[in-house]
Amino acid sequence: MRFNSVYGIIALISGGVMLLQLVLTLIFGGLDIGADADADTDTDTDSDTDSGSNGSFELVSLISPKGILHFLVGGSWYLVLAEYVRGSLLPYDWVLAIVVGFVCSLLIGLLYWGMYKLQCEKVKESGEDLVGRSGEIYLCMDTNFEIFVPINGMRSRLIALSKSNKKYKTGDVCTIVSYENGVYYIE
Repeated sequence: MRFNSVYGIIALISGGVMLLQLVLTLIFGGLDIGADADADTDTDTDSDTDSGSNGSFELVSLISPKGILHFLVGGSWYLVLAEYVRGSLLPYDWVLAIVVGFVCSLLIGLLYWGMYKLQCEKVKESGEDLVGRSGEIYLCMDTNFEIFVPINGMRSRLIALSKSNKKYKTGDVCTIVSYENGVYYIE
């Protein structure tokens, strides 16, 4: 393989930068360096590929330093390999290099989007957030009840009062109908 052309040099540099990023991510990726610092620094370990507030993939996010790097890696390595296989480049190889670069950038962007969708961020649910949620009676104490309610995928115990003075027994299913002054009420 010949790397004495412009695209060969770009292939080596962009491939080296990606390899360096991989090594640094593997070594320092889990550390949150500077998270407790008083300075305003951005030291997160997220990728430069952004996703919208609803987690949707945005094509604009491909125009970022990482998106451009992925484009350069795909296009330049295509040119290097095409020249190696055929001995010379054909005029349409430049168009194919642009297409391959864009496809590489798009595929890696979609990979980042998929990884973003897999992350599990817990949202604290309490108070009014739990109104309408069903639960199971765990312990009965006259009109006071201890109930199990699913919160963030986990069964949590809450103390609730019966609004209608209905008598429940252990194992009955109930629904939280209101939250007033720090107290949960069931039907």
